[in-house]
Amino acid sequence: HLRDPLGRDRQSVREIMKCISANYAGKRAALKMSRQTPLLMVVGSKDKLCNSKATAKLFAKLPTADKQLITIRDQGHLLV
Repeated sequence: HLRDPLGRDRQSVREIMKCISANYAGKRAALKMSRQTPLLMVVGSKDKLCNSKATAKLFAKLPTADKQLITIRDQGHLLV
């Protein structure tokens, strides 16, 4: 991703705060999901944006009965 001409390595404080707010809103919404909603979560073990251990903790709390978490070893946030 570092060679991507559209990639960025810096964010403003405003962008970071918007990202944090969106993450909290997403977590609140996920915790309210229906037990009948199927869920597939995919995370890279070396993801620096979405920590795989934190993702696993959130996954365990989700109320849906039909869920699967896949952790892809040695991958970061962008899974290709």
